[in-house]
Amino acid sequence: MLRSLLLALDGIADDAAALASALDLAQATEAGLHVRLTLDRARLEAPEAVPLGGEAFRRHAAETRSARLGARLDALAAEVEVALRARGLEGHPARVEDDVVAELALEAEAQDLVTLSHALRRPAAAEPVDAAFALAPAAFVPG
Repeated sequence: MLRSLLLALDGIADDAAALASALDLAQATEAGLHVRLTLDRARLEAPEAVPLGGEAFRRHAAETRSARLGARLDALAAEVEVALRARGLEGHPARVEDDVVAELALEAEAQDLVTLSHALRRPAAAEPVDAAFALAPAAFVPG
C-alpha cells in the first residue's frame, strides 16, 4: 500500500498528465502527495561557449529564462493548490531551487513512489531503445 507520493514538476514539460495521474493515485490509495516545483538554475544557467563580447548576452538570456520559468512555477503552484483542494487532498507545493537532483534524491528516500515530469532530459537520439522499426498496430496485417 502506498503511503506517500512525491511528484516533481519543472514547469517546462507538459505536467498536466503527471499531475492528474499523481492526484488520481493519491486519492485512490489515500496516500500523502508531496509536490515539488523544481527550478534547476545550475542547468539553465550552465556556462557555454560564446563569441567575444557575447557573455553579457548569454547571461541576460539565462537570467530571463530563469525569471520566466520562476513565474511559470508560481502559476503552477496556484494550479496545484486548486487541484489538491478540488480532490480533498492536503498539501502545499514547495519549490526546490538549489541542487535539485540531490534534494529530490534525498527526499525520494522517504517516499513510496516518485513521479517526475521534466523536459531537461536526454534527447531521443540518446535513448537506449531504438524504436525506428516499430510498426503501429493498425499497420500490421497478417498475411
